[in-house]
Amino acid sequence: MSTASTEDAASNEGTGTASPTGLNRTCEGCRQRKIKCINGSRRSGAQKCDRCSKLDVDCVFRPPAIRRRRNKNDTRIKALEQKLQELQDAISETPAQLDAEIPYSDPLNSEFMNASLFSDPQHQSLQSTSLEDSLPPLAFESTLDPYLTAVLSVASSSHEPECCKVLFRNTAKYLAEEVAMHGNKSLDLIQAYLVLSAWYCLVEDFQKLMFSQYANMAASLVLDLKSSNDDRTFVACYFLSSSMAFSFRRPSVLRHEPWLDDCIRILETAPSIHPNDRRLIEWTKLQIIAEESISMTGLYSGSRVNFSDDSICRVLRFGVDRATAWKRQVSTDIIHQPMIIHYHMVLISLHEPAFYDGHDMEDFRPPYKLRPLPLAKNLDNYYSLNVANSLAQCVASAQKVIHTFLDIPIEILQIMPVIVFTRITYAAVILMKFDVSARVPQSVACLLDDIEFNPKVLLLQLLNKLTLAEGSKRLVVPSVFRGALSRMTRWYIDQFESLQAPDQGDIFEPMMHVGIDAQRSPDTGLSHTGSVTSDTSVLPLHHFNNDYL
Repeated sequence: MSTASTEDAASNEGTGTASPTGLNRTCEGCRQRKIKCINGSRRSGAQKCDRCSKLDVDCVFRPPAIRRRRNKNDTRIKALEQKLQELQDAISETPAQLDAEIPYSDPLNSEFMNASLFSDPQHQSLQSTSLEDSLPPLAFESTLDPYLTAVLSVASSSHEPECCKVLFRNTAKYLAEEVAMHGNKSLDLIQAYLVLSAWYCLVEDFQKLMFSQYANMAASLVLDLKSSNDDRTFVACYFLSSSMAFSFRRPSVLRHEPWLDDCIRILETAPSIHPNDRRLIEWTKLQIIAEESISMTGLYSGSRVNFSDDSICRVLRFGVDRATAWKRQVSTDIIHQPMIIHYHMVLISLHEPAFYDGHDMEDFRPPYKLRPLPLAKNLDNYYSLNVANSLAQCVASAQKVIHTFLDIPIEILQIMPVIVFTRITYAAVILMKFDVSARVPQSVACLLDDIEFNPKVLLLQLLNKLTLAEGSKRLVVPSVFRGALSRMTRWYIDQFESLQAPDQGDIFEPMMHVGIDAQRSPDTGLSHTGSVTSDTSVLPLHHFNNDYL
C-alpha cells in the first residue's frame, strides 16, 4: 500500500473504521505494478491517474479495508489473568462431578471417616472394643484425629466386616497421601500405620499383602522423629517391625540400638508404670533376644546355617537359654496368650535349623512350602543327637502354640492381630514338616518314636476354632485363614491317606491360599455345623525334658 493510503488509514484509526465513501489514494493498477500512483489528473477532474492515463488502462480506486483496533499487550495479559482467575474460582466452588453409578468415598473427608457408615452407638462401641489383649498396647490418647479413630474402627472388624474393608482402604489412602505425597511426619501417623499393620484387612492375595510394608513405613517415620518424646510408641514400633522381619528372616528397619534401651529405661523408671507398659517392655525384651540370636547365626543374611558347626549350635543354645530365662522371670500377671505364642515361636525359630538337612531353608519362610517327601540327606553324622533334641523341641513348641491358640476365647480371637494367625500357620507347617521327615525309615525324626501326634487332628481342631471365630458375619481374618488351613488339610489327606504314592513335585504353599475360602467338605473332616467329626485327642510329648516349655 502506498504512503498516501497508509496516512489515510492512520487518519481513520481513531474511529476504528474507514469512511464508507472514502477511496484509497492508490489505484489497483499502480498497486499491482508496485509503482507510485500520481493523481494530478484526478485533481483536475479526470477519472484516471496519470500513469493509467498514459498506459490507457482502466483505473479503479477501491474503498479502504475496514480495520479493527488491536489491543495492547498489557490489556491482553490483564484479560487472560482475569479469565484464569474466573476458572480457578469456578473449580474451587464447584466439586468434580462423579459418575453416580460408581461408589466413591473421599479418604480426606473426616466426617465420612467418622460417621458415614456407623450410627453414634455403633461408633462408640467400635471405639471401646478392647485390643489390649492382642498386642503390646500403643496407649493412644483419648482425643484422636478422625482418621486415626477410623483406623481403630477398622481394627474392630468383628462388628461390620464389609464396612471394615471400606474404612481400611480409605485410611490407607489417607496415610499414603499424608506421608508419601505431603511428607508429613507425626506420632499420630506412626500409630496409625502400626494399627494398619497389626490388624491388617486381608482383601488381596499373598503377593499384594502390605502389613510388613506398613510396619516399615512406621519404622522409617520413627527414624526421623527420634527426638520426640513418645518412648512408648517407639518401643511398640520396634517390636512390630522387628517381629515382621523376624518372620521373614530378614533385617529389620529398626534394629536394637542404644536409643531403644533408653526408651525402655524411661518407661521402666516412670513414677507410676501402667501394667500394659510392663507387658510392652517384657515383650520387647523377648524380641531383642530373638533378633540378636538369629542375627548371629547369619539367617538374616540368607546364608545357609550348618547345624554341624559348633559355633552355630552354641549361638542357638545360648539364645534358647536367654529366652527360657526371660520366661522364668516374667510375672504371671504380665504374660498372656499372645505373648506365650510369641515365646514358643522364638523357640521354634532357634531350633528350626535342625530341619535344614532334610528340607529347604526357604520352605520355612512365607508363603511356606510343604513337600510330600524330604530332600536327600546324610543320616550318618555325629550331630544326630543335637538334631533329635531340636526336632523334639520344635514339635513341642509347635503343639504348645496351637493349644494356646485353641484356648483363646472366641470373642478375643475375633479381634486378634493378623500376625497371630500367621504364626498358627507356621506352627502347622512345622508339624507337617516333622511328619514328612518321620515317614522316612531310619531318619532322625523317625527314630523319635515316642513323639506321638497327628497333624490332621490338630488341623481339624484349628478349622473348628476358626469356623466358630468366623461366625455368621464371616469375619475377614478368621475366614481367610480357615480357607488356607482347609486347603492344607486337604493336601495332607491327598498325600498321606490316599492309595497313591506321594509325588515329590506336588509342592503346596499354604499362604498362597490366604483369601481363598475353601468350602466345608467331608475331605476336611468338618460337618456343616462346624464340629470336628474325628477324634481330637492329642497324645503328649514326654520323651524329652520340658525345660523349654
